[in-house]
Parts: sequence; C-alpha cells; structure tokens
Amino acid sequence: MCSTSCSAFVTNLALVIPGIPLMIILAAYLSSKSVWTIVLVVAFTSWATGARVIRSQASTLRSRGVHHLRGVLRRAAVPGHLPRDPPEHDLAGRRQLLRSGHRGGDGGGEPGVPRARRPNAVSWGTILHYAQQQNALLTGQWVLVFAPGLAIALLALSFTLVNFGVDALSNPRLREK
Repeated sequence: MCSTSCSAFVTNLALVIPGIPLMIILAAYLSSKSVWTIVLVVAFTSWATGARVIRSQASTLRSRGVHHLRGVLRRAAVPGHLPRDPPEHDLAGRRQLLRSGHRGGDGGGEPGVPRARRPNAVSWGTILHYAQQQNALLTGQWVLVFAPGLAIALLALSFTLVNFGVDALSNPRLREK
C-alpha cells in the first residue's frame, strides 16, 4: 500500500515529465487511432495537475478542521461555486435567447435545424423575420416587431433578475447585517 508521501512522489514525478512530447510519443506508438485513444492519452498525461490542486485543497480543508464530506460541501464547495454559477447560466441563457431570435430573424430558425424540416415552426425569431420581410414598420404593423422584441427583452430581464436574486441569497457579502 502506497502512503501519502509515495502518492505525492508519483504525482510530482508525473508533473515533471513534459506532457505534450509524451502525448505525441504515446499516440504514435498506440495501434488504435480512435477518439477514445486520444482521450485516454490526454487523461493519462494530464491527471497530475488536477490531482495536485485537489490534494492542496484537501490539505487546506484538513488544516481548518474539516474531515467529513458534509463539512467539505458546506464550507468549500457550495460557498465557492454557488456565487459563480448563476451569472454563467444567466449569460448562457441570454446568449441563446438572442441567438435564437437572430437566427429566426434571418430565416434560419433554431441553430442546427434546417428550415425544410420545420416549415410551420413559430418562434419569436420567425415572427421578426416575417415582419422584416413584409416591412412591418413601414406599413404600420409595428406590433409584429414590438411584441416579439418585448418578449425577448422581458425574458432576458427575467434571467438577470433571477441571477440577482440567487446572488443575493448565496453571497454572504451582499446580505444585510
């Protein structure tokens, strides 16, 4: 059985071996050239960095007196990740919403779905596309542009407000004392 110092030695040894030349050598000598072979070579040559980071985080938590999984989740994982996740999801949601509105606006519809397979699909983007094609603003049919535009704007605003609410609940610096 390998002790902690032995595993640290193996990790440190793996860190000093140059990763990219080792990847090239392993990939050249392996007979299989599939995607899984590449995934395994990259995983085999790059595990040491992640192991070193996790080991240092675990030793930091151990020095603070955290020894159980519940303590790790309560003191490190949830407070460390919860404030960062809502802004990422908010940005991704707004980006996808605006992308779908634009893709429908140029006649493309949802990304990756050909128009021939969904001829009767209705989205805010297709409404904006047909409003643009029919010169809705010039002919007095402004509601064809205003309604989907307002819906997109309100949904993007709701993503941001949910982000602010979760941030206020999860970030201890924002809580009132």
